[in-house]
This record gives sequence, C-alpha cells and structure tokens, in this order.
Amino acid sequence: MADMFSSFYTSLIGVAHDVSVLERVLCNFTDIRQGWCDKAKAVITEKNAILQRLQATTNQEREALEREKKKAEEISQLKEKRKKLQSFESEVASIQAALSQVKEQAVEEFQGLEDFKEELLGSSHLTYLTRYSDSRDAVGRVYLDLGLSHVAVPDFEKEGTDVGQELGEDAPIEEALIEEALTEEAPTEEAPNE
Repeated sequence: MADMFSSFYTSLIGVAHDVSVLERVLCNFTDIRQGWCDKAKAVITEKNAILQRLQATTNQEREALEREKKKAEEISQLKEKRKKLQSFESEVASIQAALSQVKEQAVEEFQGLEDFKEELLGSSHLTYLTRYSDSRDAVGRVYLDLGLSHVAVPDFEKEGTDVGQELGEDAPIEEALIEEALTEEAPTEEAPNE
C-alpha cells in the first residue's frame, strides 16, 4: 500500500505538474491568441482605411476625368466659336472693303456732277466773303479810328478772272450764281460812329 500511495503520490505530483504546465501553455496560448486578434483587428482597420483612401482616389480620378472631358468639350466649342468669329471677321473685312469702294465711286460720281462743282464754287466764295467780313470786323475792333467800312469786297468779275477757271474747271460758272452768292452774303456797310 505504501507502494501504491507512493506511486499514486508520484503520479499525482506528475499530474499536478502537467496541469500547471498545461495552464501555463494555455495562458501563453491565450496571450498569443489575444495578440493575434489585436493584430488582425489592426490589419482589418488598416485595410478599411486603405480601401477608403483607394475609393477616395478613385472618386477623385473619376471627377478629374469628368472635368477634363468637360474642358475638352468647352475647348472644342470655343474652337468652333473662334472659327465662326474668324469667318465673320473676314466677312466684315470684305464688306468694309466693298463699302469703301462704293463710297469712293459715289464720291467720284458726285464730284463729277455739275451741281457739285457749282455748290463747291458757291460755298468757296461764301467762305471767302465770310472770312473777309470777319477779318474786316476784327481789324475794325482793334483799330477804332480806322474806317474800314469804305473798303469794298473785291469783285472777281472786274479783275478779269473767272473763279471757276481758278479752281481748274473747264466750263465757266454761271454769272447768276456768283451774283446770287454776292448779294446773299455781302456785308452791309455801316456808317462809322464818329
């Protein structure tokens, strides 16, 4: 019996030792398991963060592609508008050139008319008379004692030259037109204030 107790006691000590080793291994396994669980959670969290960044990057790329596509469409529209503008500018230039030619032709035709020549001569004569009268009045205001009212307007007919010939016209201007211009715009003589 003593052998039995001693073998039982020895086996009990061996079992207790095995249980304590098993308990230590189990604790180590629990610690290792907890460490692996924490690492797995960290990896899952990191994977989710990477997926979110990847999704954000994908969204940004998609938006950038859409913006690029819109800009390409805008550029093509602007190029079309530029072509239209250039065609309009060329049309405007051709119209302006045609208009200037028409103006030149109209001016040449008008200058070739006898009415224009007569009007030009009449207006030139009236301008001369007006400036002569204004000059005489200005001199009279500066020199009050000088009696310029007796100075008459020069008469072109008495001098023997025709105004139309001075301007380079071939045909003489009608005398009635000159006389009419002289009588309409001739300054009236005033009596000097003495």
